[in-house]
Formats: sequence, C-alpha cells, structure tokens
Amino acid sequence: MTTVTHLPNGKYMMTYEFGGGPTVTGTAYEFPVYYRINESPLNFENSTGYPVLTDNGIQPTSSPYVTWSPVGGVNGTILVSCGTLTQVFTNQALGDTGAWKSFNPGGTVSYSRHLRVLNSNTNHLLIAGAGHLPVATNNKVTVGVYDITASLKSDV
Repeated sequence: MTTVTHLPNGKYMMTYEFGGGPTVTGTAYEFPVYYRINESPLNFENSTGYPVLTDNGIQPTSSPYVTWSPVGGVNGTILVSCGTLTQVFTNQALGDTGAWKSFNPGGTVSYSRHLRVLNSNTNHLLIAGAGHLPVATNNKVTVGVYDITASLKSDV
C-alpha cells in the first residue's frame, strides 16, 4: 500500500509498508513503514527506500499514509501515520532520515488511517480511521481534528 504527497521543494514522497523489511526491534515478520523521495511521482523505483525511524527509536509499521502541511517552519511538516500506533510521525526537514519525530494526538489505531490537512485552515489535521486488523464486528469509524502547531510542541 502506498500514498504520495507533493513537497514544497517540488519533489514527491511516497510511503509504503516493506513486508519483511528490516526493523530496529523484534525478529518477527513485520511491515515497517518506508519512504522514497523523487522529482517525479512516476520514478520512485529509481529512489532509495528509507525507514521512518524517530529520534527516540520508534519505528511505525503497517498501512502508512502521508501528507504535507505548510505549518512548522520553512519546509513545512511531513505527516505520516501507520496502522499499529496512535502516533503521527513528523519530519520538518523534507524527509531527512535523521529528522523524524512523533506526537500522539490521541484517538485510536486504525487500518489505513487517513490524514488530511484542511484547506480552510492548514494548521488543522483531520485523522480518520475505520477499525483495525484483524477485522472485528465491533470496529468503529473515528474522526478527529488536531492542531498541528500545538501537536508539534508535544513530541512523544
């Protein structure tokens, strides 16, 4: 599963789950979140894949989603979610591998949690999800809107 966002330097960033890819913890078969950056959204195969790994050692896994917000500095903020943690992973250095942080907006873990920066207020991040895996009969649709600037000050 992949998602793509356009960065302010004209490049594109794609996130994807790397089935069986290297993880920093554990030895089980997992799906760590990776990303690639390229000048064209049609040429990601020519780019190097890097894991999303925060400065405090958190590595998201499964069903990533990526978007970008102009909030957070000259480069704005890349925002990534995953299907196994409630945190949102941020990068304010255009995808530099050593610049990943996270914040926890609350809410629940969801498979393919959708992120959307609101057009009417680019400081607000909408997070929507519809349950988790394995599929259960009690899954619920969740939606929340979060202040990006305040969240960036509360790194996990």
